[in-house]
Amino acid sequence: MTPIDATSLKEQIQKLKGLKIIVLGDFILDHFIFGTVYRQSPEAPVPILDIQFDKFMPGGAGNVAVNLKKLGCDPIPFGVRGVDEAGEILAQHLIEADISLSGLFLDSHRPTTTKTRLIELPNHHRMRYDRETRENLNPILRNDLVRSILDTLPNVSAVLISDYAKGVIDEILVNLIHEACQSHNIPWIVDPKPQHKDFYRNAKLLTPNSQEASDLTGLPCNSDEEVEHAGRKLISELNLGGLLITRSNKGMSLFPSPTAAVIHVPTLARKVIDVSGAGDTVISVFTAVLASGASWEIAASLANLASGIVVSKVGTSFVTQDELYQALIS
Repeated sequence: MTPIDATSLKEQIQKLKGLKIIVLGDFILDHFIFGTVYRQSPEAPVPILDIQFDKFMPGGAGNVAVNLKKLGCDPIPFGVRGVDEAGEILAQHLIEADISLSGLFLDSHRPTTTKTRLIELPNHHRMRYDRETRENLNPILRNDLVRSILDTLPNVSAVLISDYAKGVIDEILVNLIHEACQSHNIPWIVDPKPQHKDFYRNAKLLTPNSQEASDLTGLPCNSDEEVEHAGRKLISELNLGGLLITRSNKGMSLFPSPTAAVIHVPTLARKVIDVSGAGDTVISVFTAVLASGASWEIAASLANLASGIVVSKVGTSFVTQDELYQALIS
């Protein structure tokens, strides 16, 4: 990829302010429990975690919304939360981030999806346990959600679908969103789950990681050549406008159109501490930059820069405009 100078990238970051972007998907509460391990349990061959403190953060689509907010955008969340303590904690964190809850519908029949991670200090991930249901929304709630989205859609620059396969995203909903986006010439971009592959047909952009790309195509995605072959197949099968495959320590591979040459972007990560939520950061930055009118190449450059920053932090995290500025000049 042709190098893009820091001045151009900085100007592009400034254009993100105030962009309205719908974030549709599975809103999750991430719970991190930190402690020390000093002995094995006498009851089973497992370590005992002596808890020191814990921390809650919005995860899934919630983390995407927070990332967009920290970039200066105006995210508009659409999804559900349960009528429970986890839902209240999630809502409070979104309110503290100055993110509206108007599109986050209450569902008393499902728990707020919660992922709890046990971390041995300083950053050894010992275990994770989840509380969730993966059943689809009931049709009445889904219809209410769709109506609210369609009312909002004409006033936004993009729709970002954050699909964690927890029940919010189904084929009927996605088809309605696609038709509305097409009518208003608004790009819709998806962070996918392989089991929902057929839902994403005609999307402007898909952003799987290399394992998801392999699962979506049935092809290996290790080398550059394998990624290119799988990516071309996926674009053809789903009639995508483009594709961004994130590849952990190998960076990312950008397919800016069905026919353009693939651009392999090396990683900028200096020290990988925690990859939790890194994909959320990538899709947030890429979507925002693309929605601001920039090229796919500039969007990939800034998304890659942001990814390198966020994996150096512990826990689900985000990148601010100031952090991007500092990374550009360092």
